Amino acid sequence: MSDDCGESWKLRFTATGDGLNTAGNLNSGIFTPDASDWVEESVSLGVVAGEGHVLVRFEATSDRQSYLYIDDININTDADGVGIEEAGAISDMQVYPNPIDGNSQLEISMKEAVNAEISLLNVMGQTLRVNQQQLGIGTNRFSLSDANASLQAGLYLLQVRSDIGTKTVRFVKN
Repeated sequence: MSDDCGESWKLRFTATGDGLNTAGNLNSGIFTPDASDWVEESVSLGVVAGEGHVLVRFEATSDRQSYLYIDDININTDADGVGIEEAGAISDMQVYPNPIDGNSQLEISMKEAVNAEISLLNVMGQTLRVNQQQLGIGTNRFSLSDANASLQAGLYLLQVRSDIGTKTVRFVKN
């Protein structure tokens, strides 16, 4: 956590080796986590309570033999001194149906119009495609039929980035 725009960081959680392994030893080259592979962790934000703006960073160091999957980050706004300031104009974003098929869509609900960059990423964060789009107020829908036809089975991310915020949603291609 950082309360000085990233000049310094306060370590809140660390895990190494077998403490990170939730799926056992795997010999195959492709791994996609399922519901039984996820573990819930909780970290106190009390060290930055009362600060006006706080950055949260996740850092992973690897020997290139394993991947770290992070999903569903929740910040409890009921805790004393912790609050969330909405970043950006995106009020909701979803892929449906998920896992995707030939009829799947990305739906983005906007509070205001923006020029945005929509990126398709793999689970390692590598950019596979980027499109510039003008997003209007209200609901914006985009077909994922090209992604359905061209992607191999796996977990993917769609990231919408504008000058006033970024939002990411994940989806599965079977």
